[in-house]
Amino acid sequence: MRSKGLWVWMTFFCCGLLFINYPFIKIFDKKIFIFKIPLIYFYFFIGWVGSIIVVYIFRRIFLRNED
Repeated sequence: MRSKGLWVWMTFFCCGLLFINYPFIKIFDKKIFIFKIPLIYFYFFIGWVGSIIVVYIFRRIFLRNED
């Protein structure tokens, strides 16, 4: 179980690095506004909130499985 959990965390870490890499930043660096927020800021905010939610969910799952 421990190696599976480590693999999951490393996968999400690599996905997080990928999402803040150049091609994705270039895609979202447009003069488009969503709710008067530039698209790039909206992208970072959604990614930040999404990563917190993913960490919360997987942490609860792993703590439940350890008991």
